[in-house]
Amino acid sequence: MCFMKLPRFFKRQASSSDDGFDAAGLGLNLGARTHHYQFAHWMLPQMGFQESGHMLVSLTRSDASEFLKSLWQSVGNELPRQERLSPDGLSCLIRKFDDYAIAIITLPKAFRVTEAYYTAFTFGPVSTVPKGQLHSLPMRYFALEVGFSMPGEPSRTVFSEWTREPSHINMGDGPKPEVEAFFTKICELIGKSADVATEAVVCNSCAATFPSTVFSQEEYTLLQDYLTYTEFNAELPMLLKVKSLYERHPELIIQLQSDLEKLLESTDPEIQDKIYSGIPFDEIEVPVDKLTLPEGLSKDDEEAIEYLRTATFALEPRLQFVSENRARLEPIVERNFVLCPTCKTGHLILNPQ
Repeated sequence: MCFMKLPRFFKRQASSSDDGFDAAGLGLNLGARTHHYQFAHWMLPQMGFQESGHMLVSLTRSDASEFLKSLWQSVGNELPRQERLSPDGLSCLIRKFDDYAIAIITLPKAFRVTEAYYTAFTFGPVSTVPKGQLHSLPMRYFALEVGFSMPGEPSRTVFSEWTREPSHINMGDGPKPEVEAFFTKICELIGKSADVATEAVVCNSCAATFPSTVFSQEEYTLLQDYLTYTEFNAELPMLLKVKSLYERHPELIIQLQSDLEKLLESTDPEIQDKIYSGIPFDEIEVPVDKLTLPEGLSKDDEEAIEYLRTATFALEPRLQFVSENRARLEPIVERNFVLCPTCKTGHLILNPQ
């Protein structure tokens, strides 16, 4: 069972030996296995951010484990046979915390640095999503990874989050690699996030701020719709520039990579050491391009190329998704808005921060 087109994969350099990558011969389990890494750190979050509602539905079904195994196999099908791993141990547990549904995924045994013991989707607050509009369901994606430690030192974990961009946020040492400890850590985090989020509504005229809790369900839905519309409105022109560039220079589809992909594909020992030690990706210097670009590129082409340095997506599915939902939301936001109760003239918007 697979409900959406799979994201385009990067080809990450990784050892498939059981000993792991250990250039210095220190007995370290470095070099995350490609199959394990791509599934936990790429396939799952990319599909979740593409359609969070569908992901929640799929993970709460009785056949959720089979769904996950089918995705695991899809990742393996993109890899050489010798790099494919068994899905043994892959499973999903659904828990509830406050107004959130949390899907905790247990991965096949992890033992190399940056491989994940567990990952988790948090969906919610669920009550803010109107019935029949699962596409607007807020989602976050967390991972509990194998951390770096020298032989003889206590093992450690790293708690991290992947964002939509995508960006990898290293949150430092994590809890013990146990389901309950991971669940508790997530609850602590989203509990604090929910407190901060109550001050996220601002007037576009007088700049007054309000806690989101003072608004009705209908008003909050309008605020969410407007924020989503503005994001799609900004994204669509850039996607069209990318499409135009690819149509005239199809050879760039394979050559252009995001900064994240360059880091993950790099064989530079210094870059690999930084990745395996848990340094956030946005703090690692990106390898210099060796790409020779076509002559006569327009300003729009240059903007598209720069955009592709920070974005990774399957163009046609993303273009269709953004276009359709922008068109759906446009008449809604044009006819409806939430008036500022302070100045009586400004419109309220959700602060994207």
